[in-house]
Amino acid sequence: MSSPQPVNPFRRQFLQVTASASLCGTLGIPARSSEAATTTRGNTAHEPRPKSIPLDECLSLSPQQMAQRSPIAQRSFAYINECMSQIQDGALKSTTRSMVDHPAPTLMAYYLGQPDRQDALLRNLKDKNLLAADVTREQLFPPCKSADVPAQPMLSAPGSDYNSHHSYPGGLCAHTATNLRHAIDYKHTYEQLFRYSLSLDVLFASQTLHDLQKTWVFQWRDDGSCLKELTIGDTGAHHIFGLAQCMVHDLPVDVILAQACAHTNPGVLDGEKKIVGWLTAAAMIARVDPVANGYVTDQQALPKPHKQEWFVSHICDYDFVFANPAAKDAISVLKDIAKEDYGMTERQLDGRDFNSFRNYLGSQISWLRTNFENSNDVHALRQLIHATVVKT
Repeated sequence: MSSPQPVNPFRRQFLQVTASASLCGTLGIPARSSEAATTTRGNTAHEPRPKSIPLDECLSLSPQQMAQRSPIAQRSFAYINECMSQIQDGALKSTTRSMVDHPAPTLMAYYLGQPDRQDALLRNLKDKNLLAADVTREQLFPPCKSADVPAQPMLSAPGSDYNSHHSYPGGLCAHTATNLRHAIDYKHTYEQLFRYSLSLDVLFASQTLHDLQKTWVFQWRDDGSCLKELTIGDTGAHHIFGLAQCMVHDLPVDVILAQACAHTNPGVLDGEKKIVGWLTAAAMIARVDPVANGYVTDQQALPKPHKQEWFVSHICDYDFVFANPAAKDAISVLKDIAKEDYGMTERQLDGRDFNSFRNYLGSQISWLRTNFENSNDVHALRQLIHATVVKT
C-alpha cells in the first residue's frame, strides 16, 4: 500500500473557503469580507425595505403568513437547510432533516392521555430537585393534541418567550441560523490558525436541533402572543424537551452532549452539575438510562475528557447576550410608535392589534435591526416602520 499523500494546505484552505462561501451565499453575506457586511452608519449593508402593506392587512395576518412573507425567516431557513446538507454522516443527516421538517413532539406518545405516567414523571423530577414543588401535571407539558403532529412548523416559531430575543414569527429560524453561522466561523478559525478540525457533524446537528422544541413550547395564542415557558432544572423547558426528543431518536452521544452544553459552560463545576441535571431530566422524560447511554457517568459527572465541541456549542448560543436587551428596546419603541403614529389605544396596545403589529414588523425587520436603527437614528427607524406598515 502506498503511503498517504500529504494534504496541500492551500487545497485545504480552498475547500474551507468554498464551503464557507456556499453557506455565506445562502445568507447573502460576502464570504471573504466581513467589513462588507458591517459598514458604518446607514443602510448600505441592508437589504431593500420590506414590501409595504396597509395596517389592516398587517393586523389580519397569522404568524404562519407573516413567516411566509419574511425575508429573514426564508433566508435563515434556507441557511439551516444548507448546513444540514453538509452533515457527512448519512443517518445523522437524515434524522436531523426529518426532525426539522416535521418537529412533532414524539416523546409524548408515551404520556398523552396517560395521567398516571405524567404523575410518575412529575414526582421523579421533583424528587431530583429538577422541578419546582408547585408545578402541576397540567403545567408539565405544553398543549399537545397528537405526538405525531407538530404544533407549528419551524418556520413560524418565535426564537424565545414573548419579550425576549427573536420573539416574532420566523425568529427561531433566525436564531438557529445565527448560531450555525457562529459554529462554522469557530470551526474555520481553529482550522486556519491552529490546524485541527472540530466535528462539523456534531456542531451542525447540535445547533440545528437545540432549540427545535420551541415549536412546541412557544405556540402562538389567539391574541398574537405565545405560551409561557416552564422551567426545568433552572433552565427553559425547551432545552430539556429538545434533549429528550434527541434521545428518543437515538442521536449520537456526542451530538446530545454538545446540545446539552448550549446553556452553560461545561468547564466549571457548577455548569457541569447543571448539565448533568438537564441530561438526567431529559433521560427521565425519554425513559432511557443516562449512564448506560453514556450521557453522564455513574459519578454524576459528564464523560471525560470534555470535547471542545461542547464549549463551542455553548459559545454559539450566546447571541442572547445582546439580542435580549435589543428585543426589549425594540418592542418598547414599537409600542411608542404604535401609540403615537398609528393611534392605537391602550386596549389595542395590550391585545391582539399591537401583538400583530409588532410580530409583523419583527418578522420583516427583526429586533436587532430595530434596535440598531433606534440607537443611531430614531427618525430613520420611524421612516422604515411607516414604509413597512402603512397607516390606513
